[in-house]
Amino acid sequence: MKSPNIKTYTIQEICKLLGIPVGTIKRWEKDLDGLLTIPRTKQGARYYTNLELAKLIKIKNLRENNTSLEKIKDILLEQEQNKREQVNKSTKPNTSVKPAAESELQPTEKTVPIPVLSDDNENELSQTVEFETAVITRPIATDTEQGQGLPNLEEFFNVMEAYKQNLLSDIKSEIRNGIRKEVIEEVKKEISKGSMHTVKTLSNSIYKLAENTKSDIQELSQTILETAENTTENIVTLSHIITATSENTSESIEALSGQLYATTENTNDNLLTLSHLINETTESTTDSIEALTSQLNANAENTTEDFVTLSHFITSTAEITSESLENLTNKIAVSTENTNDTIASLTENFAKATKNTNDTFRSISNSIANSSLSTQHELSSLVEAINKDRELYLETLHEERMHYKQEIRTRESVFQDMVASFRTSAAAKEIKETKKWWKFWK
Repeated sequence: MKSPNIKTYTIQEICKLLGIPVGTIKRWEKDLDGLLTIPRTKQGARYYTNLELAKLIKIKNLRENNTSLEKIKDILLEQEQNKREQVNKSTKPNTSVKPAAESELQPTEKTVPIPVLSDDNENELSQTVEFETAVITRPIATDTEQGQGLPNLEEFFNVMEAYKQNLLSDIKSEIRNGIRKEVIEEVKKEISKGSMHTVKTLSNSIYKLAENTKSDIQELSQTILETAENTTENIVTLSHIITATSENTSESIEALSGQLYATTENTNDNLLTLSHLINETTESTTDSIEALTSQLNANAENTTEDFVTLSHFITSTAEITSESLENLTNKIAVSTENTNDTIASLTENFAKATKNTNDTFRSISNSIANSSLSTQHELSSLVEAINKDRELYLETLHEERMHYKQEIRTRESVFQDMVASFRTSAAAKEIKETKKWWKFWK
């Protein structure tokens, strides 16, 4: 269809050429009713010629310039009126030319050759139609060049367009009827192959998914058992550590109590020895004083010098005894202070040890609680993930099953339609053959 007067386009080709969707063209046709008339085939399909294409290009340019539909209607009306006026002026009625033109056109239409077309080549179909239109339009062009113009060229081209479309529809229907049997057989084969392939793929996918889920469940159970064993081992080790620390603390407490008991016994022994020494010194001093007093009483009668010397000796001995007593008291005070310091340091160490043990117990209990919580959280998250995966798997299986059911139903319906059409065509052919057979007897 390379002739500029008869070239037709489908709506998809027009959309590609203009770069607009199908809905806008249909809306323009609805809004510009009467001004944008789109011709249709017998089947009701739209087809576009160069005239409609030019109108659509003009409408698109006007819409891109933001012109309203009312203005576009006015512009198209003005163009139609101008064309009609020009046609009326150029084409005056001529009774002598019209029958001559008709007489020239009639034999050309009768002598148009219709070449035989193959069933698989649509290019030859278009070439034959172009050949026919070229043969028909040749005498018209020669007549117009000679000055014998026809009254209505547009009507003539419309008639030729309708003839071409009828011819195309007839040839296409014959091609469809010829290859319908082959298409039905191929569709049967494809449906059988596709059904077998879909069943195999579904079974393989279900088997693989079942194996994957089994392996995942086994891995999860193994991980859960390993975590449980690790937690039990940690608890056992912690219990051993706690018992060992408690035994160490009890042993340290016993050692400290033994040291305290030994130090108290030593201090008691020291005090007893000191008290014995004091008693002995006091007894010795009393004995010496008694002896001196006896001597004084015996020697009272002696001279005063002996008495003075004795008094000096007593005072000196008393001073010595007082100094020794002071030294002993100082030693006792120092030893008691040392014992108090040791007792205080021991109590502080014991308190620190108890605090440390309490802190260790608390940290161990917290770690046990945290580990148990983390294990519970991990288990819950694993269970949720497994449930989600299972739900998704079931949803995908359901969707695939519904999709394949829908495809099978559509294929079955198409196949049934094709079988019904084949049966009707076969019945029609049988009727025709029977009629031809009976003609012989007539």
